[in-house]
Amino acid sequence: MAAARGGLTTTWTVTTPSGGRHLYFRGPVPAAGRPALGNTSKMLGPMLDTRGAGGQVLAPGSRLPNGGYELVDDTDPALLPGWITWRLSVRQPTSTSTPPVRSSAPVGDRSVYVAAIVRAELARVASAGRGGHNAAVFTAARALGQLVGAGVLDHGAAETDLTRAAGHIVTGPCDCTAGDITASITSGLAHGMRRPRRLPPPVEPVIRSAHRKESA
Repeated sequence: MAAARGGLTTTWTVTTPSGGRHLYFRGPVPAAGRPALGNTSKMLGPMLDTRGAGGQVLAPGSRLPNGGYELVDDTDPALLPGWITWRLSVRQPTSTSTPPVRSSAPVGDRSVYVAAIVRAELARVASAGRGGHNAAVFTAARALGQLVGAGVLDHGAAETDLTRAAGHIVTGPCDCTAGDITASITSGLAHGMRRPRRLPPPVEPVIRSAHRKESA
């Protein structure tokens, strides 16, 4: 995975008793809409765990019965590569996640309602700033996936529109690749389709009959 992107830059490195390595990086600065990276297990791949805000590891010099933690490279921690930040930014929904807000207001034309949601989500992606790309793409894809699951939006059209809206991410000053974007779109759509959006019922037109008063 790293080799396909030219490998990892040199950074502060510690070896572990089991033969593994701890690579230390500086994470992106938290900001509005971009929380600090947390802890993950196998999210980047098999046997790859990460520690961020709220996490901890044994420091070099620590000893265990089977060996110790040894500092093998004291280079100052490098900035976390953008493609890793991208992958770690996705937060998979859990059973305790807050369900999406659903409007209960009736609408006369569902196509107008659906089109408004699509426009808003595509605008979210198109205006996403560096550091918030993955979250914006995944969130928008999940919202459109709910419409696909409800049977009111074509899957192919949603995928195409999201990819087009995210075009600036690949061409801009970011380490995100087209493959990263495709993966987030695919994942977001799949999550949304498993939880179809509950659409408000259309308003039936009221037909009033006109009675002409007969003259006596």
